[in-house]
Amino acid sequence: MCKSEGRVSIQTLTGGRLYRMRHAWSRGFVLRALSVGTVVAMTASVPIPALAAEPAVTVPASAWTPGQVNRTVVGGAPPEAPQEMKARRWSCRSSDWGVLPDYPMERFRISDRLQFGVNLSSGNLWIDHRALTIPGTGQAMTVRHSRGYDDKWHFNAGESMRLDTSFTGQVHMPMDGGACAEFIETNGTYGMGSNGIRAKLTKNAGGSYTVRFIDTGETWSYNAGGWLLNRADRNGNTITYYYNSNGSIASVADTQGRVTTFTTDTSGRVTKVTDPSGTTVGEYTYDDRDNLTRFTDRAGNSVSITYNEHTSPLTLTDQLGRSWSFAYDDWGNVSKVTTPRPGGAVDTLFTYDSDTQTTMTDPNSNKTAYTFDDENRQISAKDANGNTQSRTWTANSDIQSVTNGLNNSTTATYDTLDNLISTKLPTGASTTVGYTNTSLPNLPTSVKDPAGNEITRDYDSAGNLTKIRSVPLAADLEVRSYSGPKKLLDYVKDANGNVTYFDYDSAGNLVTTTPPAPLGPTRYTYDSLSRITSITDGAGKRIDYSYDRLDRILSISHNGAVLQAMHYDATGALTTRETPQVKTTFTYDTHPTGRQPAVVTRTQSGATETVSYAYDKTGNLKTLTDPAGTATYGYDPGNRLTSLRDAFGQTTTFAYDRADRRTSTTWPGAGSQATGYDNSGRQTSLVVKNAGGTELLKATYSFTTGSGADSDRMQSKTVAGTTTTYTYDQLHHLSKAGSVGYTVDKLDNITNFGGTAHTVNAANQLTAAGATTLGYDAAGNMTTEANPAGTYAYSPTNQLISGTRDGAPSFSASYDTVNQAQPRTITETIAGTATTHIFTHTALGISSTVDNGVRTSVSRDPDGKLVTQKAGTSRYNFVTDYQGSVLALVDTTGAIAATYTYNPYGSATATGPAAAANAYRYNGGYTLQGGLVLFGYRYYNSGRGRFTSPDPTNQERNAYAYAESDPINNSDPTGASTGSSVGAFIGGTLGMAVGVGLTLACPATAGLGCAGAAAVMGGLGGGAGAALGSKIGGGTSQDVSTDGLLGVAGGALKGVARLPGEIAKLF
Repeated sequence: MCKSEGRVSIQTLTGGRLYRMRHAWSRGFVLRALSVGTVVAMTASVPIPALAAEPAVTVPASAWTPGQVNRTVVGGAPPEAPQEMKARRWSCRSSDWGVLPDYPMERFRISDRLQFGVNLSSGNLWIDHRALTIPGTGQAMTVRHSRGYDDKWHFNAGESMRLDTSFTGQVHMPMDGGACAEFIETNGTYGMGSNGIRAKLTKNAGGSYTVRFIDTGETWSYNAGGWLLNRADRNGNTITYYYNSNGSIASVADTQGRVTTFTTDTSGRVTKVTDPSGTTVGEYTYDDRDNLTRFTDRAGNSVSITYNEHTSPLTLTDQLGRSWSFAYDDWGNVSKVTTPRPGGAVDTLFTYDSDTQTTMTDPNSNKTAYTFDDENRQISAKDANGNTQSRTWTANSDIQSVTNGLNNSTTATYDTLDNLISTKLPTGASTTVGYTNTSLPNLPTSVKDPAGNEITRDYDSAGNLTKIRSVPLAADLEVRSYSGPKKLLDYVKDANGNVTYFDYDSAGNLVTTTPPAPLGPTRYTYDSLSRITSITDGAGKRIDYSYDRLDRILSISHNGAVLQAMHYDATGALTTRETPQVKTTFTYDTHPTGRQPAVVTRTQSGATETVSYAYDKTGNLKTLTDPAGTATYGYDPGNRLTSLRDAFGQTTTFAYDRADRRTSTTWPGAGSQATGYDNSGRQTSLVVKNAGGTELLKATYSFTTGSGADSDRMQSKTVAGTTTTYTYDQLHHLSKAGSVGYTVDKLDNITNFGGTAHTVNAANQLTAAGATTLGYDAAGNMTTEANPAGTYAYSPTNQLISGTRDGAPSFSASYDTVNQAQPRTITETIAGTATTHIFTHTALGISSTVDNGVRTSVSRDPDGKLVTQKAGTSRYNFVTDYQGSVLALVDTTGAIAATYTYNPYGSATATGPAAAANAYRYNGGYTLQGGLVLFGYRYYNSGRGRFTSPDPTNQERNAYAYAESDPINNSDPTGASTGSSVGAFIGGTLGMAVGVGLTLACPATAGLGCAGAAAVMGGLGGGAGAALGSKIGGGTSQDVSTDGLLGVAGGALKGVARLPGEIAKLF
């Protein structure tokens, strides 16, 4: 028999369904320009468009354009009567095959399409390969095969997806990914699916079945024999399945009528899949026991698998010839996974101590014990440091509470329909959710924050969001309209009454987005498989894209010239990037956590720069070597960073509490920073002392209101004895900081910035700030200023490349990417003096700059947080606050060498002898001498509280506003997505949040940005991580949007090892 276990960790808690409440409205949902999920694997750089004299770069030979598509279906209706089921007599509730939200899973990433995992609740081995994804109207059509519920391989189409109605009073429904759900009949009605599946099954007149997924409105329809006929989204956009006479799958028609065909053998096993363009997607070989022994992908790469006598996989050899191996105990549970590495294979061990406990031993021999309830749901985990986390469940397998190692619990409550109705932080702040639409009883119609501010949501009959409204303001925040039989989003009216329109081709592909003037329309073209081939921005600049057969971007071009070309290995890892200026190569290491960059070499004009990474057996970053030297990292048994020896010879040490929060940072001979937290995990104090114990700096933070109630917003901050109190309006905008007031409209536009009047136009562009006027191009980039006079120019990919002040050159930049995330050089001219900054980038962030020949280097922890700095010959330690802003520099003697204070939007006042030596200030961003801050994809103007160019993801309600005009509780250090700085939002401490109502409210055809917005609202998890991966990878500024969407699935693959912050997001 199989045994169960699970784990309570950030990784597996994301499987829960407790929602994070921040705003109850959605962000933008317009796809500004192209992005591709595979770009997240890119880890270095490309420069701006080449000069004519530079060598040309060509489109890689592996570029592939699909031909005309087949629209003629093969096969017909499936058999009406149930055929004899294959041996599937098991309980879905007890088998724990495949992947479902409440399954604890230790995952291993092999490629961008292939992964496997050990189910810690059952000991089962799950393997999954995504062969094909074709974007469609409302839903994509995906072909995947998984080793699932009955120890066999199954496609997500055909007989493998047939309902099992052979049980009395039960129906078993196979799911994508090899799992199954169980529906129990009571008095002729079937209840909610097992294992936390929020779906309801109905047996219709005539014996057919319908399953409706409550949160998405998607329906799966079956005939009386249990055969899957179609899948339809809430608006009726349908994927239809066709069968051979023996019940094997013959073809699938996607929502745009394109037909993918399946070839099967006499046993009904799929042997080949052909996409609508006539290209072979995969070929499949089996042994005489129905084991899949070999399969190929659309590029012809192959994967092979061997099995033991019990048909359990023994080895899996990937497209590069690397081999993973598996061992099992006497009960058939996975007991060992061996991962290949260049320096030698490593083992992850699994021991099943009892029916309710399992121990996992990582490759560093550190053990974590997991405990489960009678439903095989994880209820506690004890790590190698002895710290325990726990959680409780409802009868429907919704997470009811999560308790950290200090016994602080975040709780959730649900109504009788299993809808989340409230969440409560350990400190008391609570958010409530209402459901008053009797026709759509599972869609949230209101959200009320701890202060009592309520947002309502309206839907049409299909469940598409039509209106978001503020109750205290009695004002609409957003209105949406849909049209046509596909329920395509027609227009969106924002809170200020400005309208954005959407147009589509006959198939339902978005072809034009027309925002409010003065922005120009954005236009899109597609190939026959709906891959975006070009995007023309509002200024008329067209960017073209080419792909390989596995949908990875190969080239980015403008006016026929290739700006960037990429080459990949067979697993989708970027190996070379070429531009007219720079060639960058990549090698990788392999760990249980996935492939991680080992050596990145940048070559330009014969000169090379190399950044290299080394890891321990578990995948923790061990060393990072850049031009400044080597930094070395040490960890405790729980994979928490305990020491960092920087390239300058200093070893900084770190300590943590039992909830895994960093409580101290110690600089040898200089002193320490101690950090305190409240029970909800929010930072409440920061104290810096020198080595002798003398206090140098103190900061405290409070979340308690004047009435004594707990809030989800910071109420006051005291730094060096100066207290600032904060107030907020009904939409969570900062309205007052101390005596300084801010007026913000309903769309996050600041109209009075601390006494300076701001004027904005219909496109949310700042056109006047006091006496200064500003102008923009039709793509939304700021191009002019008057009083003082300034001009700004941009590349075809909307990078800021030059600027003038009063007619004289003031700014120039070159980039190692086709976006703004990795500037290579920036030259500033201030008062006639020019300074050129040359940047070195690593996966952790900027590691050094050379400023007019003088190098300044910094060390960072694996999450990218600043730790130490060497400026010239002087060394300093960073004191950073809850947002990563630098408050002070402490020199090697323990003296304060510089202090920095900030207004709410980040304008800094620097004092002290070393103040000018440090450019890393607000939110840890690099601040230029002219005042602009480098925040990932965009430049930020702290003096105006706005970005100078629009949000590249179009996930923000306002494309220019910073941190949704609440910079105290939010931050946006990437320029790609606003997130909570304090972790105070209800549900945020659970580590399992998802965006309440956003996924539910996204219209089926609103475009990628809507679902991307849900991903961002869902706790800044995989989606945001993937978007950030494009930053490291050098994708265009437009490349983030789809990466954020596709990263939702990939982001959960990060293991427990402490990866470098950006590396973790790449994989």
